[in-house]
Amino acid sequence: MKVLTDTLTIEKITKAMLFHDDEPFATSLKISQYFGIRHDDLLRKIRSFHSFDELIKLRKITELKRDYRGQKFPYFELDADAFAFTCLSITGKKAEVFKWAFIEAFKQATAEAISVKVAIQCNKANEAWIEARCDGKDTRRSLSDKIKDFCHYAEEQRGESYGKNCPYFKIITDAIYNHLDIEAPKGGKAPRDTLSGDRVEAIERAEAVVMDFLDEVMEMNSTRQNLKARIIERLNQNEIF
Repeated sequence: MKVLTDTLTIEKITKAMLFHDDEPFATSLKISQYFGIRHDDLLRKIRSFHSFDELIKLRKITELKRDYRGQKFPYFELDADAFAFTCLSITGKKAEVFKWAFIEAFKQATAEAISVKVAIQCNKANEAWIEARCDGKDTRRSLSDKIKDFCHYAEEQRGESYGKNCPYFKIITDAIYNHLDIEAPKGGKAPRDTLSGDRVEAIERAEAVVMDFLDEVMEMNSTRQNLKARIIERLNQNEIF
């Protein structure tokens, strides 16, 4: 049987997924948004479950408060089990696509969380990875210092301070990860923690090339424009893969 959903809906929901200790969960706010029902109606429905007290006790549902216009309003966080149970209680033709999409998103998020845990455990037992990770930390610290210098350089060019929101930390990191086709794992884990030793070494080599490139830009008083594309071009020239 073909499930009546679409990839874009699944991707949208997966990106909105939240995590506690690498385990995905959903909020009643997001559920009401995706299923197109009033949030207070959803809260009443969840509270009406005969198993509600038990779900609270087992911490499968957690009741929290959010601030809105000076007032506090309740909402729920639901783990995968409580979410699936809630989905079954929501009816209507419009809801069906979102039910399947939510289920698929949870499956994907859970699978990724498990793969991250496995990768981290394997890496911790791998001496080559440990050595690459330690070397990479030193290179990353040097790159962070270099990016700070570049932020000051860019501020002088634009004649205005970035304050605490200098964009080049993200721009430069994104350029390296995009070039190496690396995607940050869910749950706040660093890519270095989940990658193999050779990929960690590739990041280190790329960061070294980028530091030289930033020095070159600043020494030549070159433009800061299109920096991400220029970094990727330089990494291509140096055959960092």
